[in-house]
Amino acid sequence: MSTDETQQLIQKQREQQMLLGIKVRVISPAPITPELLEQDKKFYIERRYIDPSFFSVPSQIVIYGKKIGIVSYTDGTNTSILNNEEVNITLQSIFELLWKTAKDPKIIVAEL
Repeated sequence: MSTDETQQLIQKQREQQMLLGIKVRVISPAPITPELLEQDKKFYIERRYIDPSFFSVPSQIVIYGKKIGIVSYTDGTNTSILNNEEVNITLQSIFELLWKTAKDPKIIVAEL
């Protein structure tokens, strides 16, 4: 899958989330800009920034209910769905720890 196709897929997913009013929390190493934060508001995304030298992973982890989706966009789109409560609890605990240590992007933008 090309980069353009991947971006179209992500955009479609965000639009569906927006229509359904699904709120999302994201920990991202992506550069934070005022435009990104405006886009996040539109799609109900609450974001935290983490320095990629501290923590960087090549795929996306999505936790919903008791299910975990792991998505890689590197060589096409590859998705694995896990339905395991213990794994879910473990990944949620890791996410919450990272969420607490990651920076609030509003502070980063204010520093620009």
